[in-house]
Amino acid sequence: MFLVGAFIAWAGLMLTWYSRQNAICEHRRKIALARGETPPEIKGASNYERAALQERAHRAMMATPRERWIGRLLAFGTPIIILGVFLINHPI
Repeated sequence: MFLVGAFIAWAGLMLTWYSRQNAICEHRRKIALARGETPPEIKGASNYERAALQERAHRAMMATPRERWIGRLLAFGTPIIILGVFLINHPI
């Protein structure tokens, strides 16, 4: 029961972080485009696919290293802590 609830809470935390981070990076990307910054050039794809890839790459460039590390910690560290607490309280 504990594991199910903890992982549901973790999934909600991940969705919240992802949507918040996506909105912030999109806002930064729009500001960068307004300043005249261009997205990275991508070759070997159709025009529509290239535009989508450029937009995704440009948005990824807008995330700071600190924000990337927070995302990694939430994605990998939180489940490890949850499993650690579970294993300490309920030995196999």
